Amino acid sequence: MKNYRKGDVTLARMGIDATTEACANCRYFYRHFGEHGYLIFYGHCCYPRAKWRKLGDVCDRFKPFVRKNDEITE
Repeated sequence: MKNYRKGDVTLARMGIDATTEACANCRYFYRHFGEHGYLIFYGHCCYPRAKWRKLGDVCDRFKPFVRKNDEITE
């Protein structure tokens, strides 16, 4: 679980790791927070327009989220 951002234990429970092609790992996906500051299972995609997405969704515009210490290059 070393490549997860803070609060992403939920992704591991859903079977999504740092290399899975899912909205949760896309550079265009913004995850939403609940009213008390906890992460929820939804967010939105900002490319090309704002669309509601779930963490496990994926589309043809997927681009991996590149973290500073990852070896993923484009």
